[in-house]
Amino acid sequence: MSNVLIVYANFGQGHKSAAKALEDFLNTEAYDLLDFSSSFCKRFFSYGYFFTTQKFPFLWFLIFNISRYKLAKIIIKKLNILLANRFIKFILEKKPKIIITTHFFPLFFLEEVKKKLNFKVITIITDIKVHPIWVNKIVDLYFVPIEDAKKYLLKYKIEETKIISGYFPFRSGFLYKLEEEDLRKKFCIENKKDCILFLLSNFDRL
Repeated sequence: MSNVLIVYANFGQGHKSAAKALEDFLNTEAYDLLDFSSSFCKRFFSYGYFFTTQKFPFLWFLIFNISRYKLAKIIIKKLNILLANRFIKFILEKKPKIIITTHFFPLFFLEEVKKKLNFKVITIITDIKVHPIWVNKIVDLYFVPIEDAKKYLLKYKIEETKIISGYFPFRSGFLYKLEEEDLRKKFCIENKKDCILFLLSNFDRL
């Protein structure tokens, strides 16, 4: 599908995994935004994200919350565009009809490109609690994993017709059928009639 481009930013494995799942399903290439920056910038952003989230999560929490404000968004956008020349040139050369993003970071750059090209932007949100930084006027369609995530977008004044919930991209390896008996043996629960799986998250802190 040469008219479709998938773009992600390799900050955390979830964004990349979603992009790679789409790459398999749509049979088109997924591009890491950081690959278009200098080697220094790529290492700085990748290791900076990992170091901050692992060693100083409170600092990442602070940065994430500050980014809610309009002035902070403008500053981030201006700094990002200084690093985006190669990416913008790439999009202008490819002239895609549809661009799918699995991270909010590429949206800052696509704002500039969409002034020159006519294409649709689809954003797949990989978070359950949707931060306002995901919201961008250039997005034509949002995909969210559950209805609760949809409520956040509605709160941010996104039209309901632009939101599709209950979808999340899976790579082909996750789509094969598994027998219940085999799974019970694997997890040593053959003799247990009912089992409960607990998923714990700290996203309410954001």
